[in-house]
Amino acid sequence: MSKLIVCEGLDGSGKTTTIKEAMKQVDYCVYNKGLCSDTWSGKISKIFPCTLTFMLDLIYQTYFIILPNLLRGRTVFQDRYDNSVLSHPAMQKWWNKLLAALFLPLLAKPTVLAYFTVSKKERIRRLKSLPYNKYHEELIKNPQRISEREKRFKEFYERFDGKKIRIDTTKKNACRCASLLTKTCQ
Repeated sequence: MSKLIVCEGLDGSGKTTTIKEAMKQVDYCVYNKGLCSDTWSGKISKIFPCTLTFMLDLIYQTYFIILPNLLRGRTVFQDRYDNSVLSHPAMQKWWNKLLAALFLPLLAKPTVLAYFTVSKKERIRRLKSLPYNKYHEELIKNPQRISEREKRFKEFYERFDGKKIRIDTTKKNACRCASLLTKTCQ
């Protein structure tokens, strides 16, 4: 049975690493990178990062990647989806709230929401070990932004009406986290 497993969480929480390990354990699965994907719509959102381009990218991915794969009976591991957009501080502006209200009903509802978290100290260590990224540098220099985004992610997780799992990757290796994630596929 196909499932849409959406993996959400702030940068450095271990989503991508865990998904790649989980894919070794699940048959008929597909990895789909959410925001700033390598699709034409993702490339536009990299050049013009804003709520409109991110939402258009997610809609494109929903109808041309996610739903077709689900119809083929595959499990889709979605690395970031709507919560990554909605948790951003820019979403407090009225026009972004309007865009979200218009576009969210067009997205596929996840079968499972996997929320990834990690201690702030470990997140900063992981972000520092990655290649330079302007946004990561901002989080490293302003750790209070990590707390603000985490709070929003937790709110979305709590409100999610469906199967959900919270995975804290602070002291777990990728194999252990992947086994927790793959249990949701059963």
